[in-house]
This record gives sequence, C-alpha cells and structure tokens, in this order.
Amino acid sequence: ISDFLQENKNYFPKLEEFANAVFAKVQKNNRTRYIALCEFLKTEYSITVKDIIPEEEKPFSKIYNKNKKELLLSDYVSLETKKLYAAAQIAHEGAISEINEYLLKFKFPSEESKKLTKVALLNYCGAAILMPYKLFHAECKKLKYDLELLQNTFATSFEQVAHRVTCLQDPKLPGIPFHMLRVDVAGNISK
Repeated sequence: ISDFLQENKNYFPKLEEFANAVFAKVQKNNRTRYIALCEFLKTEYSITVKDIIPEEEKPFSKIYNKNKKELLLSDYVSLETKKLYAAAQIAHEGAISEINEYLLKFKFPSEESKKLTKVALLNYCGAAILMPYKLFHAECKKLKYDLELLQNTFATSFEQVAHRVTCLQDPKLPGIPFHMLRVDVAGNISK
C-alpha cells in the first residue's frame, strides 16, 4: 500500500477533480456539512443514511446495506468521522471507476493489499470532499499549517487534517511534503 501511495506521490488528480465537483454542490461557507452529505447521497444515489445506536453485543462503526441502499452509522462515532464515512460512500458511488483505474496500474502482491488500497483511496477521496485541494492549500498557507486551526476551519478531526496535509502534492500547487505517523502511547505504529 505504501509503495502504491509513494509511486503516486499520495496525489490522485482524478479523485481531486471528483471531490471538487461534489464539494461545489454540498458546501456552505466553505464547509462540508454532514446533513448536506446525507442529502447528496439520497438525491444522487438513493442511499439513506441512518444514525443508530448499536446493540451492545453487536458494536460497529458503519455498515452499508447494498440491498436496502442504507448507510448505517454508529451514533457512538464522532460527527467528523460520520462526515468522512458519508463522503467516502459518495466516492464509492461516484468515483469507483477512477479508483479502479488507479488500482489497475499497479501490481499488488496480494488481493488483500489491493482491497486495503481501495479503502485508502475511498478515504482519500472522502477527505478531498471535506477539504478540497485549492481551498485547503490556501488555508494551509494562510494558517501556516496550524493543524488545530485547520481542523476548526474545515470542521474535521485532527487526524483527518494531518492526513490531508500529506496529500498536497499537486506539481502545479505543491504544499510542504509532510509524512504522517500515528503512534499510540505504548509506541505501537498503527498508520
């Protein structure tokens, strides 16, 4: 997965283009609102988003029921996470051919690594819907890459912003080439 991302410099112009088109339809005051994403899923793809409290013995974060065209989101996850899940579902519905095109150009060592890379691209596109490239790049410069201020500006999580700054690799409008590492208190690297 890392090799795939590095080969593409963690920048996927076709997904950025799709995300910009979606953002133009759902944004209000340069922010992507959760309600607008849910409405977009309903009007464009007939998918209903439902926030539900999971049963104690059956916890989950998200479940997509393809037959019922329902995206079930756990009420226990944060609003920022719900926004990313909804945006990634939009990417799955509207940009899957572009994602598959990127995946076809790389030789994966296993089917599992290909599936995980697909999830990474869906999340990449989802984040691009929440934080569109040009606007995000301009805010990064204006706010001097202060991640907490960027988090507030785009109403996203700290990790979402940290991940997005690593994607500012458009050769025509590059950002600072950041790398991200997620480590828990015990020192275990999880991303």
